[in-house]
Amino acid sequence: MKPKKVYTRITTTLILMAALLFGGSSYYYVDWVSNSLEQEAVRTISETTIQASYSIRNMITGQIRVLDGIADTLSKANYQDMGEIRQYLSHFDEKYNFNRISICTPEGIAYASDGQTLNVSKEPGFQKALQGISNISPPFLDQISHREIITFNSPLVIDGEVRATLSASRYSQDLYEALGTSFFNGYGYSLIIDRKGTVILASQHPDSNHSIHNWFEYLSRDERNKKTLKPFSEQLMRGSSGVGSFVLDGDKKFIGYSKMQGINDWYVVSVVSKNVVMNRADVIIGSTYLLCLIVFTALMAIFAVISRSKKRHQQEMESIAFLDGLTKLPSGYKFHLDACHLLKKHAGSDTQMAVVQFNIDRFKYINEIYGYQEGNQILQHIGKTLQDQVCARDRIGRLHGDRFILLTSYKTKAELWSRMNELNQHLSEYTSQVTEDLHLVIHCGIYIVIDKKMDIYTMMDRAGMAAKSVKGSYGSICAFFSDEMLERVVEEQNIERRMHDALANGEFEVYLQSKYDLNDRSMQCAEALIRWNHPEKGLIPPNAFIPVFEKNGFIVQVDLMVFEFVCSLIKRWMDQGIKPIPISVNFSRVHLFRSDFLLNLSSIIKKYSIPPALIEIELTESIVYENIDYLRDVLLKLKCLGFTLSIDDFGTGYSSLSLLQSIPADVIKLDRGFFLNEANDERGRIVIANMIKLAHDLKMRVVAEGVETEAQVQFLQSMNCNLAQGYYFAKPMPVAQFESSLFGETRVFEQGGRLD
Repeated sequence: MKPKKVYTRITTTLILMAALLFGGSSYYYVDWVSNSLEQEAVRTISETTIQASYSIRNMITGQIRVLDGIADTLSKANYQDMGEIRQYLSHFDEKYNFNRISICTPEGIAYASDGQTLNVSKEPGFQKALQGISNISPPFLDQISHREIITFNSPLVIDGEVRATLSASRYSQDLYEALGTSFFNGYGYSLIIDRKGTVILASQHPDSNHSIHNWFEYLSRDERNKKTLKPFSEQLMRGSSGVGSFVLDGDKKFIGYSKMQGINDWYVVSVVSKNVVMNRADVIIGSTYLLCLIVFTALMAIFAVISRSKKRHQQEMESIAFLDGLTKLPSGYKFHLDACHLLKKHAGSDTQMAVVQFNIDRFKYINEIYGYQEGNQILQHIGKTLQDQVCARDRIGRLHGDRFILLTSYKTKAELWSRMNELNQHLSEYTSQVTEDLHLVIHCGIYIVIDKKMDIYTMMDRAGMAAKSVKGSYGSICAFFSDEMLERVVEEQNIERRMHDALANGEFEVYLQSKYDLNDRSMQCAEALIRWNHPEKGLIPPNAFIPVFEKNGFIVQVDLMVFEFVCSLIKRWMDQGIKPIPISVNFSRVHLFRSDFLLNLSSIIKKYSIPPALIEIELTESIVYENIDYLRDVLLKLKCLGFTLSIDDFGTGYSSLSLLQSIPADVIKLDRGFFLNEANDERGRIVIANMIKLAHDLKMRVVAEGVETEAQVQFLQSMNCNLAQGYYFAKPMPVAQFESSLFGETRVFEQGGRLD
């Protein structure tokens, strides 16, 4: 055999052996890449499904805890009829976004907070609650609205027995929205099934098959699923979590599943096409085969490219799985992971860190008034501004709704405060395309990280407390968290827990403070003030509980209690043949936006048959900045009913003089700080004198409150002020003591400042 042929044969053999070796190596290499990417995709789907189940479970258990709390409070209350119970329950509808709350008798008759009466005896949720188990029902058609709803059900336990149940309904749309969390760039979707495979809540995703009623039955129709279907059903029966691969509607799908612990044996199931997950892997695999065939010598280079591509693919999948679809910010779960990593990284360093939460003031009303599209544009504006303004070393995310979160480092608290206020201003600079009246107000809460090993959720909660502490303040504002806020939250919860019992037990007492004519220093009228006489703590000052009542709406009942007591007191004076003196009653801004405000006052006046002119309605000056046209209309109707109108704290606002023209008031009350500060210089005296003269020219009387010294009395006399009120003349006092000083001991009534 010729050497050339031998050489050719050897070369050919070597090439064939090299080709076979290279081909085999390439095959196993590509298989390894495919498996690695698939495993990474499975982990991502599993984490996404588990997070979705946690989120939905937390939402459901949170609603059930709220309802349990209401049931516990109601079981301790002494309501006599169903009307009182309905009125009590109606306060929680708006507060917790329920459609309605119903109390259900053991026979299944439900008395709803909106006045409806329903038969729920056959509903499983009611039957389960009647057995003492709090639960959530599967979706069903509401008898009233004919929309699909879910109900949260709690037992009402009295003396150790279930005497009734509470049921609170919400539209199923709320759960659909929770299931709508974007993952894999919108190609994946989630639904809820039970352990038997029955669909509890289907997805509204366009790729979802809405004809499926039972997943086990539907998957079993395809022969290719039989091998994996049995382990899948067994895993669900055991309450496990995992990811499986099935053929669904002719397409291979990854299906992740995770049990919602304690929620009716329900599971969250996440579905995404295998083609979507492995799209990048297919590109890599195809490129690898092509490069292997063309360039043998570039094998190691190809390996490096593939390895880098795999890492990049992993990053892309994480970005898709943990990205908020609307704002393009990291999701709350991704922020948690990033924040934990950053805090751990700086655990041993001196780097000072802070968690900051941003909330949009009255975002719910923005959605209702201007529409959800406008609300979404605002959220996108917040997201883009945070991305533009925040440093790369910081971590940001969107929690849910209008809540955004930031983890940042700082050098000094002053520098942090300045930077957050500046950021807050950027966030507030939003220009609406639909209205010129929309002014964005952002509240910012800052928690200074003391212990970097503290649970990040606790830090986020405390930043949220700080943000809520400035809720209701005018303009965008920031606040640092303090231990006092935590104590205040606990104290507010204690007040809310006791307030209904306190009203029922007569712990709220009316005190009276006299008002005196500055000319002859005779008492002309009085103001009714509320005091809480706690059986254990004694007298609680109004500034400790009135702001809480303002926030939760309970102030409506308290104000009306004071008003009715004053009416009954004047009626008793008239029945005794005593000439009554006018009494002023304070009303919160909450009343003015209630449709039954005027009707309530008119009804009480008619009940006691007293002249309305003997009642002076006091409103604070700050109320008029809400909606001056609407308020003017309400105040004119009050005057038509015969009441005297008074503007309290006059002089504390920025447009006080203009109010004299706009508001049909009979009396203005000068705030003590106003005349106290202005009385020391000639310019201030001129301002006060002309303000009082202007009020007199407009046929208004002027009352100075908070008068404490003879010098202040003489100053106010020189300014022609009509009346004065303050400790110089008399402190607020119980009704019996007031009557004694006014009418003498023989005319004191036995009943004090309580309305029983």
